Amino acid sequence: MKEVTRTWKIVGGVTHANSYYKNGWIVMIAIGWARGAGGSIITNFEQLVKGCWKPEADEWLKMSYPAKVTLLGSVIFTFQQTKHLAISRHNLMFLYTMFLVVTKVRVQGSNKAVLQILCNQNSA
Repeated sequence: MKEVTRTWKIVGGVTHANSYYKNGWIVMIAIGWARGAGGSIITNFEQLVKGCWKPEADEWLKMSYPAKVTLLGSVIFTFQQTKHLAISRHNLMFLYTMFLVVTKVRVQGSNKAVLQILCNQNSA
């Protein structure tokens, strides 16, 4: 369910930015990324503006999985919105959401397998 919500937030952000800035690719990517990734990106930007930014706790240098995937989605949906990617929005949303679900399932499945291997090594 999170993946569907994240996709809708990215598409909404890119579409909203496109309504104000027709050729502003960077603005569209930034707004889509901020709406999709949420607090992790906005909090660090707020700290940078306030002046209490710490480089060692920076999300932009060590991005989490949701931040990376949201940035990728924001770029893809920006290309689609500016007609550089010839695919309908709903088909792209479906493919992107399925990509998110499949990668999340694979990551969670591989973590369990790694934990089982580590547990077996410790007991032997």
